[in-house]
Amino acid sequence: MWGIGEVMAMTATALLARALKVIGDSTLTTEAQEWFENILYEVMAVGKWRHLQKNTTQVTANNDDEYDLPSDYNNFLVITSAASPYELIKISKDEMEVLRRKGDTGNPKLYAIYDTSYVMYPKPVTDALPTLTLSYQKTMSIPSASNEVETVTGLSSYWIKYLIDGVVAEGVRYIDDARQDSARIKWENGLMLMQRYCGQALPRGGSRVSRSSNLRGSGLPRGR
Repeated sequence: MWGIGEVMAMTATALLARALKVIGDSTLTTEAQEWFENILYEVMAVGKWRHLQKNTTQVTANNDDEYDLPSDYNNFLVITSAASPYELIKISKDEMEVLRRKGDTGNPKLYAIYDTSYVMYPKPVTDALPTLTLSYQKTMSIPSASNEVETVTGLSSYWIKYLIDGVVAEGVRYIDDARQDSARIKWENGLMLMQRYCGQALPRGGSRVSRSSNLRGSGLPRGR
């Protein structure tokens, strides 16, 4: 049985058709798919979503301190190690570059994200090659055409109304419509409402920020 305010499953085509009807131009179907993708990336950016959390493992290799991020990585990386100190501490790239020049080796304690990879310090070597567990938020799949929005994205049916609002907000901005400010506010308010009350959001926790004595007095920014 559907709850109050919940709607039946909807395809991407049907959702975009509803949005284009509000916008007032049903010919912008290609653009609407792009707007839909934009707002789903907004959803990913503002929240840590329960259904997008994923774990994977990484075996470390001798004298190798840099590894690729998972291909579906989006945000909120936490790295834990099979060896003490167990949870690695996140630092900035600038801080990591200072440490890499020292050339220390051993069980990794710190890490920094570099675009599509991450770097650890100290550098793992033989007899200090722990298996790592990466916990992170994966990228949400983007539905199109006859794909059911809820099935592909993992978002509940309660989201449908607000996703339509988001596409409308993108669309009226695209056509430079006088409604664009009010439509944007409506979308952002709905997004915040769902983040708080939909039951799919998690606390935005993450790795601890470095307080390493190795970096004191370096004048570099703290890790974020």
